[in-house]
Amino acid sequence: MGEQIVDKIICIVPSRVEEKDFNIYFTDKRIVGEFLGGRGLAFLGGGVVGERIAGKRHEKKGEELMGEKRTVDQILTINEKNFFIDYEEIVSAKVKKKECMMMLAEKKQQVPNFGKRVFFKYGKGNKDKFASILMKVIPDKVVIK
Repeated sequence: MGEQIVDKIICIVPSRVEEKDFNIYFTDKRIVGEFLGGRGLAFLGGGVVGERIAGKRHEKKGEELMGEKRTVDQILTINEKNFFIDYEEIVSAKVKKKECMMMLAEKKQQVPNFGKRVFFKYGKGNKDKFASILMKVIPDKVVIK
């Protein structure tokens, strides 16, 4: 049997240029990010309202994609902005109220990040879900604040 998806959640992954929406899949081996869309142009075109509209559109698209039957390899090859992080590459994960910061052993080029740090922003009320997922897959590396 191939790689199995343990759980999934929609998150914003900020980069140095803009915030991007991703479906985040937690498998038995790694984290997989599926690109849904960026928020930069929406913010420039419509301010906060434009950014919220883009976020809602990306959320709907994300839910539709999560419902499709696909393998992890299919997800990774659909878009060049999709990424993965092997659990062995994660040094630590700090879960806070609205975001999680992961420290990686080395910087990964395809992952939107700030050096060796990767941020995952989640909506209100999703802290417990995000923390619960991480406790399933990397319990020895998680700190909950």
